[in-house]
Amino acid sequence: MAKPTTSKYSELQILVGDGATPTEGFTVVCGMTTKGVQRSANVSSTVVPDCADEDAPAFEEKAVNSLSISISGSGVWAAENHGVFMAWFYSGLAKNIKVRHLNAAVGTPEYEEGPALLTSLNNAVERGQKVTAEINIEFDGQPTLVNAA
Repeated sequence: MAKPTTSKYSELQILVGDGATPTEGFTVVCGMTTKGVQRSANVSSTVVPDCADEDAPAFEEKAVNSLSISISGSGVWAAENHGVFMAWFYSGLAKNIKVRHLNAAVGTPEYEEGPALLTSLNNAVERGQKVTAEINIEFDGQPTLVNAA
């Protein structure tokens, strides 16, 4: 049996840009204990009948209308994120982000990067516990794929 090459937690990173010009700096989002990247396709269906037997069940043909990529995370609310995330949310504007796959093989996508919106920012706490956070970020358009060198 051949074992797959796997990635550990730290090899999937979410980085947020600082907006600086001419060279933008990116910082890894701190405090997340769960991270996820959701890639989905909005699909349309068309029912196509059988012309030779109109009473036979028709089949659906599918077409992709759009693609959407979102990033989610949850964990502790790190003070290092507070100012950046609060300003980002209340601005309603896109920020440049990067999703980094550190274990990407040469010639395959290491980064998905581009402008994105912070679509949810939630905090909660229970007595005796630390403040937690849940975030959702959605790419605004098609991210650029940058292959590992």
